[in-house]
Amino acid sequence: MSVVDSQSGRITLSESWERILEGEGKARLEAALPGMLTRQRWFGGKARTLATAAVVEAIPLHLEATQAILLFIEVTYRDGVPETYVLPVTAAFGEDAEGIAREWPQAVLAQVAVAEAGSPRYGVLYDALWQEAFAHALLAAVGRGGRSSGRAGSLVAAATAAYRSIVPPESRLPACVMKTEQSNTSVRYGDRAMLKLYRRLQPGSNPDLEIGRFLTSVSFPYSPAVGGAIEYVRPGCEPMTVGLLQAFVPNQGDAWSMMLKAVESYLSRVPARAADVDPSLVAGGTLWEPGEAPEEVRQLIGPALASAACLGRRTGALHRTLARSEDPAFCPEPMIKDYRRARFASMARLWSDTRLLLTERGASLPPPMQDEASHLVDRGREVEAVFRALLEIEDAGLRIRCHGDYHLGQVLWTGSDYVIIDFEGEPARPLRERRTKQSPLLDVAGMLRSFDYAASAVVQSRRTAGIGFDEEPWADCWSRRVGAEFLTAYRREVETAAFWPRAPQAAEVLLAVHLLEKAVYELSYELNNRPEWVAIPLKGITDILNMNGTRAAAALGR
Repeated sequence: MSVVDSQSGRITLSESWERILEGEGKARLEAALPGMLTRQRWFGGKARTLATAAVVEAIPLHLEATQAILLFIEVTYRDGVPETYVLPVTAAFGEDAEGIAREWPQAVLAQVAVAEAGSPRYGVLYDALWQEAFAHALLAAVGRGGRSSGRAGSLVAAATAAYRSIVPPESRLPACVMKTEQSNTSVRYGDRAMLKLYRRLQPGSNPDLEIGRFLTSVSFPYSPAVGGAIEYVRPGCEPMTVGLLQAFVPNQGDAWSMMLKAVESYLSRVPARAADVDPSLVAGGTLWEPGEAPEEVRQLIGPALASAACLGRRTGALHRTLARSEDPAFCPEPMIKDYRRARFASMARLWSDTRLLLTERGASLPPPMQDEASHLVDRGREVEAVFRALLEIEDAGLRIRCHGDYHLGQVLWTGSDYVIIDFEGEPARPLRERRTKQSPLLDVAGMLRSFDYAASAVVQSRRTAGIGFDEEPWADCWSRRVGAEFLTAYRREVETAAFWPRAPQAAEVLLAVHLLEKAVYELSYELNNRPEWVAIPLKGITDILNMNGTRAAAALGR
């Protein structure tokens, strides 16, 4: 039994805290959930108006010396479809509760009081992932396997063959929540393992698990080995991925941070060389046909060229590996007309929605961007023409499983090589879409746009700080040369692969289409979330139309 103190908001229980989901305790908890969720970094519904939050599944977890409950919380909104979020909860009392509230305030969900012989114990209900004992218990549960039953289904933990090579036997690795992620929460176990909890639950296997498990089974060297998983299973339903255990990758940071430093270093060298080097030589030709970079240009850009080439090779190796399977979930498929029509329709809708958004919000942009926005709106037919080129390609190659959300932030630098991480795909998309086979040039386009973002972000930061000169032309040169180095290395890696289009013009058209789709998506995102960044995708779309779009049309003979 439980009652609620209406003045303090504290949930008072007559017995143990584990009975919080009974009677008024459950109602009070559910009433407080919307506020709790919107404070969490991982909650994806902040931009929507919440209606209700209800506990739809509760799985008691009796793991070693710790007690917790895994909650599935269904969130409904004023409009749109509901979402289900995962939240493991436990409780602490007395000094332990005070320590948690002081050190991990973001983990605290509610105050509780448990009546014991007339003298209540006061404490907090909090996110169990922050409790080291719970984190260790989860790790052990994956290793030994097991099942915990809830109201409608069960939580099943299972290890892969790689588990024992990741987690040393009889070891107690220090466990702590990693604070860098947003849509999920990960626990790091020393320098050996990482357990990722997927906060948003969706029907089906998460591609992060599906692709990671496949790459582990074929010993792919450029991604973390998967050691196990936690899934929710119900009779007659496809398992849902709750957690993923994988090897921790000791690293010196992600490729995004590396490239930001590379751009900063490059721009600091430009003034001393500007009189001797023509920016057009730095830029070269096009991404597809860049021409040989003169030695003085390679020296000016520096190690970023070799880094980009290495990343191109690793990306090619990833795609070749993903395409080498007879498993129906991975076996390459032809890019038939029906698929291309569906993709074109999706791209056309994206552009239509983004163009409308740009028209509505263009007047609120800074004056220089207003003109660029207006010009882009006027070029709508050109955008549609590039997308329509997808329908006219005769040999578009094969569709394969791809990374799906590929950019510099999804690649770690170990000090000697790259490791590709996070195969979850774009979190905002349904799992069904994220598991769809695509042209590998979708990943390539994502990485090329990421190089462009890195260069533009540094210029924007330096301009805000009052540093530098007219740096945009030089940043464009860096982005184009580094991107071309990546693309050239990638093409050499995959040119004999069965999925690669036999006609070079077809591959060039596909790249133009996917580059434009990525840039339009970026524009929509920035208009909604970071208006001060709108200039980057605006310029990107214009450049693609001026260069890649024209070349794509020429390749099709139009």
